[in-house]
Amino acid sequence: MRIKRILLILFLLLLALAGGLAIFVSTSSEDLPDGIAGPKAEALTDKMFAAVGKEAWDSTRFVQWSFRDSKHYVWNKEKHFVRVKWDDITVYLNPFDKSGRVFQETTELSGDKKNELLQKAWDSFNNDSFWLIAPLKARDSGTTRKLVDTEEGPSLLVTYSSGGTTPGDSYLWLLDESGLPYAWKMWVKIIPVGGLEFTWENYVATRTGVQIALDHKAESINVPISGVDFAMSLSDLNVSDTLLVH
Repeated sequence: MRIKRILLILFLLLLALAGGLAIFVSTSSEDLPDGIAGPKAEALTDKMFAAVGKEAWDSTRFVQWSFRDSKHYVWNKEKHFVRVKWDDITVYLNPFDKSGRVFQETTELSGDKKNELLQKAWDSFNNDSFWLIAPLKARDSGTTRKLVDTEEGPSLLVTYSSGGTTPGDSYLWLLDESGLPYAWKMWVKIIPVGGLEFTWENYVATRTGVQIALDHKAESINVPISGVDFAMSLSDLNVSDTLLVH
């Protein structure tokens, strides 16, 4: 649900250059690990939340970031309303019901084209915000958490039974001693390889105190986040947009 189609294409091209999908799957795909739900898993979740600044996230009101330098977001988190920009398109989106307004340059769109772009913005927001703040979403509605003992130490398996674009995906968080995630392994419907690992690295502290990883690497692929700024007001972000505070 949270891996963009272009990432999958790049991933499959990488596999082809490396000798083919079938060989990679047979040698590198991992089964979803089993774990134990309960107090120890919840304690590890608390540790991860403390490391990434969950309390600071809960009080943050506005979020700005860019995903792969191609889509640009300003999120009124308090009202759960987001502006998404790419190319000459600007979408003002309510992610709860996919409603909103769509502009191509200064012309407001309607009808099928509007609905198509609202859907694209919704899919993009689900994916791109997840790469931004996934560690903070481990207790979202519809999630389960399990403690998994791995060679890297105690790890947290989070499964999403609902929400987003393709519910049912699972992510195994690998944590350092402080609880800060340094990588995850994923089991997601859109990728045929189980246990594909991406790093979470190059952390920055936002002005509200949330820790955000700017780079997520696997093989020669990187999923970069840039332009990150968290704030308590739009003016702190140097953004002036009345449609974001409707």
